[in-house]
Amino acid sequence: IASKPAHLFSVRPTNGAYAPSGFSEWNGKGVYRGANPAEGTLFTVWAKDFTGDEIKIAITNATGVPVANLKALGVAGFTRLNWDLRPTEDVLTKYGGDDPKKLMSSGDYTAELSFGPNKMKQTFHVDLAEGITPRGGFEPQE
Repeated sequence: IASKPAHLFSVRPTNGAYAPSGFSEWNGKGVYRGANPAEGTLFTVWAKDFTGDEIKIAITNATGVPVANLKALGVAGFTRLNWDLRPTEDVLTKYGGDDPKKLMSSGDYTAELSFGPNKMKQTFHVDLAEGITPRGGFEPQE
C-alpha cells in the first residue's frame, strides 16, 4: 500500500439511522460535552505524496447512478472523508424531487477514488434502520 500513489481502504458496512434529538437539557454542571463521530460511511484514503491534486470519491448505487461526490485536499498520509448517506448538492434535482434530508436506500454502493491519474474502487453495503423511508429517486432496481 505504501508504494502506491494512493489507496482507498475497504469500507465497513454502514447502518443508516436518524440521530435522536439531544439530551443536553438533562445534563448537569460539569458534564463534558464532545462531538459525536460523524454519521454515515467513513472512507480512509492513503496518499503517498502531496501532488496538488484533490482526493475525490464518487459514490454510485448498485445501478451505477451517481449519488454523492466527496472531495478533500490531497495531502500526503491518511485522509478521512465522511458520507452522511444523503446525496450531495451536485447530484440533487434543484427544484422539486425528494427531501434532501432523506437517506439513500439500503443496498450496495461503489466508491471510486480519483487522485490525479490514479483510480481505485471499493464496494460497500448500507442498511437503513427499520421504519426509515429512503429517498425515492435512487431506489436500486433488482
